[in-house]
Amino acid sequence: MSQQTDTSSQELFFLIGQGDERAFERLYDRYWKALFNQACKRLNDPEKSRDIVQNVFMDIWNRRAVLAVENPEAYLRTAIRFQVIKETAKHAGHFADVFENEISSCFLADDLLADHEMQNLLRLFLEALPAKRRRIFELHYFEAHSTTAIAEQLCLNRKTVQNQLHSAARLLRLRLQQFLIICTFLGSLLR
Repeated sequence: MSQQTDTSSQELFFLIGQGDERAFERLYDRYWKALFNQACKRLNDPEKSRDIVQNVFMDIWNRRAVLAVENPEAYLRTAIRFQVIKETAKHAGHFADVFENEISSCFLADDLLADHEMQNLLRLFLEALPAKRRRIFELHYFEAHSTTAIAEQLCLNRKTVQNQLHSAARLLRLRLQQFLIICTFLGSLLR
């Protein structure tokens, strides 16, 4: 290993798996600031953000012998994102609110890979909706039309539009809650 930029993050993970402390330090130095900024942007609490980043890196070191990571940057950003969700959920009281914030923030976030994954999840959800409900959802959330405008455009009662939006949002929250529970469960199995 000559310089930090000469070793890819994937190689660093491989070396960490062999117990290389220097590789761990290099990975830490390479990503700590960006991960801290990601957590702090969502939590707006530097102390908790620092703790979350430290916990993610501690988890990497503790599981180094069994951890196989193909895309280190995506892995790290996703680990931070889930830790932020768990932290927020502790204090929010409602998973639905957390997921609603998370789904909307993914379109504003700087981590494109995680955004791409969330967009794929949303796309799959939309494809499963009945055509009328999907169109209402798209007009409201993607094109920012009011329920009145949607009702007029689709020749529907405004209350019907509201009911369709409510049903779609409730179903999306449920699916995202299930997704988080599965990810949390799988994460606990890997520890």
